[in-house]
Amino acid sequence: MSTKGTLVISAPLIAAVGLGSYLFLDHRNYQRRLRRMATEYVKRKYGFRAKAGRVGTMSIGWLEPTWHKGKSGYVEMTYEGKAFYVRASLLARTDDCTDTYQMDEFAERIIGPLKSFLGREDLHASVQYGGRDFGGCYLGMDVATFEDLVDHIGGIEVTVSTYGLSESLVAQLDLSYLGKNPRVGIYDWHDNRVVEAGYTPASPIQPSDGDIICLRSHHCFANGTWTHRRYQRYDGEGVTFAYETGLGIEIALFDAELTAPEDEAARSPWYRLSISSEVETRVIVFPHETSPDMEMRIQLYDPAKQELSDGFGVLPYYGNFEGQDALVAEWPYHGAVWLNLTYKDGHVNRTPQVVRIVR
Repeated sequence: MSTKGTLVISAPLIAAVGLGSYLFLDHRNYQRRLRRMATEYVKRKYGFRAKAGRVGTMSIGWLEPTWHKGKSGYVEMTYEGKAFYVRASLLARTDDCTDTYQMDEFAERIIGPLKSFLGREDLHASVQYGGRDFGGCYLGMDVATFEDLVDHIGGIEVTVSTYGLSESLVAQLDLSYLGKNPRVGIYDWHDNRVVEAGYTPASPIQPSDGDIICLRSHHCFANGTWTHRRYQRYDGEGVTFAYETGLGIEIALFDAELTAPEDEAARSPWYRLSISSEVETRVIVFPHETSPDMEMRIQLYDPAKQELSDGFGVLPYYGNFEGQDALVAEWPYHGAVWLNLTYKDGHVNRTPQVVRIVR
């Protein structure tokens, strides 16, 4: 409320401004304290004084109360031209901080032997250790050497992208230098441009659906043993199918005997997907469409009933992920068709699936 020549500010507004100023000052104070904590931690662990810079605040957990926000963060540190990060929390002790100072050194110790043994200097690899929380590769006060990581922490994960790999070499790999419970995924691609782009999948264990379109084979070491799967693709008209080999999957054009005229929204012919084995599996379906905001669908046809259905709904678009090489995300829409699908009542559908792309 105001009168001529006079500005009247309500009490709630004054309180809101005051609270905002308090929170801003409190946030600045948290950052200063996090910098001091990170500096002291580095001095205790490594014996040198690094310069603390920017602070990226974070939450400790999903249910963390509001008044804890900002009390934890990543502190950017520099020492002799090298940048690294310290993760600190004002709710914990200085000795409970973790850091990435030795990340490059440890990565070379992990990846170097793989390059040497496989004879592939051009492979690209990513490394994860110290748990997957907050991006991984953070180690605490008790890990000062690579031997500390291997002997006491373990759990090292390595994801390798390569091309033209000699499969016989993989089973001979000695991974004992990685310590206990390592997980190693080696992705062998159909095209070397994936490796040249520096792309590695998010997990060493399981290829994502989008990776399979360019994947030749996947070797995985977990729980002390190797597994190996090969993949192939079928490039049709308006659609590409990608699937695991060795399961007896066959894909062919199909002439659907429709009583109604063909839908003008069809983006591909009909294809018949069949399998000779009894393994329950998926065929990943990639419509040949790159533009976002297109309502692409997988349509099914039942030859026995001569019925159509759109049971899969609108396909998700995966073209917005940063860092994913354009070759891997060649066709950013994709879904899947199940073969030998087992229903809740125990019934197994072993009939071939007839599908096409519509929009």
